[in-house]
Amino acid sequence: MTRTGALNRPRVSDWLRWSIGVLILAGLAWQAVHLAQTMPSAPWPRNPLPVALSVVPAVLAFLAFAWSWIELAARDDWRSAGRLWFASLLARYVPGAVWQGAVRVAGARAAGTRVGRAVAQFASEQSLACASAALLALLLIGAGASLPDGLVPALAATAILAIAAPLLLSRRMPSVRWPSRAILAMATGHGLLAAGFALFVLGWHEGPLADALAFAQALLVAGLAGVLAVFVPAGLGVREGVLAWLLAPLLGPAEALAVALASRAWTTGCELLAWASWQWIAARR
Repeated sequence: MTRTGALNRPRVSDWLRWSIGVLILAGLAWQAVHLAQTMPSAPWPRNPLPVALSVVPAVLAFLAFAWSWIELAARDDWRSAGRLWFASLLARYVPGAVWQGAVRVAGARAAGTRVGRAVAQFASEQSLACASAALLALLLIGAGASLPDGLVPALAATAILAIAAPLLLSRRMPSVRWPSRAILAMATGHGLLAAGFALFVLGWHEGPLADALAFAQALLVAGLAGVLAVFVPAGLGVREGVLAWLLAPLLGPAEALAVALASRAWTTGCELLAWASWQWIAARR
């Protein structure tokens, strides 16, 4: 077998990661079905309109995330850079040696960027995403949302470490930095994605509209947990478990699990729509 074939063949550790994620999702799905049997009606969205509307800000959010990386990497060819970013986004689900970072680094290398710099840029982007999500979740506390005990200091520590990471990297690679436009695009993306998810959950929720802040905050925290759970592809199952835990006090256990599981399909669908939108814009320009 050639070296390329050996690299492309799924490794045992890759299948183990997928197995963990699938087992977590299966457990959540079984629990959702079990709890739904005790409810008078199935936990389906009562109002499809906010669910449909939620797609718009979510698609815009992923376009903003792509632009944030383009600014971080200082790429001039935004058309090909965007295609690379979306390809790497969906590569998180691939159970092989080619993961999100590997796709990004390979694409940057093909564009003439050194491997070390491409790795540093990917790490810088991930740290910016973690800092943005953590800080926005903390800011929502001031707006009226609340978090379980222990999560506030954990989010603060995550934000501090994420902000410190590029500062340490810049000592060895001065080109690795957070341009203001990259920060703005990342923060805008998280705000849009959180707002879209709040609309998504309102399809199930019949309580006060102010609970939308808690829904937005729950997505940010769960998404951050999924990014940090590097032992499963794309945070599979981990994000959904944290999301169901945070939503349960407002929706009830069965509906919280249903929303958490449905959110995976919602997120992936919005990623694909954003990718198609980027391709359409690139073709038009």
